[in-house]
Amino acid sequence: MGVGPRALGRRQQLAANRRPSLTGGPAALQSAREPDAVASGPLTRCSTTRPRGPSHAALYGILLIGVLLACSPSGGRGTEPRGAEALRVVASIEPLAMIVREIGGPRVAVHTLLPPGGSPHTYAPRPSDLRQTAAAAWLIRIGHHFDPWAGSLFRAAGTDIPTTEVLELPGLDLRVAGAHHHDAPHGPKGLDQDPHCWLDPVRVRTVVAPHVLETLERLDPVGAPRYRAGLARFSEELVALHAELEELFRKRRDPVVALHPAWTYFAERYGLGEVPVVERVPGEAPSPRTLADLIRDARRARVERLLIEPQLPQSAARALADEIGASLVLVDPLGDPRDPARADYSELLRFNAYAIAGLTDSAPVH
Repeated sequence: MGVGPRALGRRQQLAANRRPSLTGGPAALQSAREPDAVASGPLTRCSTTRPRGPSHAALYGILLIGVLLACSPSGGRGTEPRGAEALRVVASIEPLAMIVREIGGPRVAVHTLLPPGGSPHTYAPRPSDLRQTAAAAWLIRIGHHFDPWAGSLFRAAGTDIPTTEVLELPGLDLRVAGAHHHDAPHGPKGLDQDPHCWLDPVRVRTVVAPHVLETLERLDPVGAPRYRAGLARFSEELVALHAELEELFRKRRDPVVALHPAWTYFAERYGLGEVPVVERVPGEAPSPRTLADLIRDARRARVERLLIEPQLPQSAARALADEIGASLVLVDPLGDPRDPARADYSELLRFNAYAIAGLTDSAPVH
């Protein structure tokens, strides 16, 4: 499967579509996310004049149609639940919400706690998040040290709500985060493990998605056929996506440096080797020794791109990019439902893959 003009044309079209959303740099992506207020207009008073009603025969006809619709297999409304009937799910981050929506379709209503542009390392839940969580049928988070605020929120909502910690799922084969760090700390379980497993479509297809199906089937047995169909379609999409990215990186494996260690699984899956990182902990500047090693190795490898993210400060990355003569390239491990190029799982991975490969004209930030 080649990365020919058609694939590149599609990426350019997506890049053109998302360019306005990136105007002003990653800071423009920061926004508070509160539910829109529901406007209530004035009520119209009914007329006191009694109009001529329909005949008895017409009334019987209307009632008969209503009974037939109510007794039909769809109940007159189709087979998909609407509004309050949908299965309520709360996810800590948008990529998990994307995966649940892909499988659940219109039978699920997913609320994401972390707003677009927010950092999971600094987020503080709001009262509205607790209300959403307490009303949910299922809670799903990454787990370990990645989103501890979500764990606290889930516990506050009640212990009887089924909860999933993705990093605890068997078969993920977790990796150590943050290559190229001499001063990396070692601590309790989970502290050294890279939580960004959702950036590997193979792990999502073989481990995360089947668990989502199993949970949705258990919570909503009536919807099981729909969920199985959703998983089958999503799995087929992920197989095609993986083949596309394999072909892309078979031809494009230029070395890059990342602002923080989000790309361990992605880089391993597509043969990119270890991706050196600037900050092991977001916001904490690298030690002088680490910085000197990064500069030396980046120059030796002729690194031309340094990956930054809209959720994180960029001062250290900009200083390093100036030092080694590299371009800053915007990638996004968390996605943004406001941008079609990052609003669903497959497009989010394509956005990042083509940026890392240097094949997008909208990601460089100056």
